[in-house]
Amino acid sequence: MPNTRPIDRKFFNLVEVIRRAINSINKEEIEGVQTTANLPQEAIAVGDSFEIELAVLNVLKNALKAAKNSLNPQTSVSVTAQKHM
Repeated sequence: MPNTRPIDRKFFNLVEVIRRAINSINKEEIEGVQTTANLPQEAIAVGDSFEIELAVLNVLKNALKAAKNSLNPQTSVSVTAQKHM
């Protein structure tokens, strides 16, 4: 069944969304993986913050699973804010 939730396009702080996604990861998933986050205080985006958070969480979990199979397991998240004219 397709998602019937309406898309909620609004301005939001992408950094807050990424931090929420990082904080929601289980300790077992992140254990043994060096994880760094290079985030500015604010990066304003437009879209559905809930859907973006789900996508970020999915990418992070996939990265953690892949990193656990390496000799030096690490993941990194970074955001660069740019002014849009």
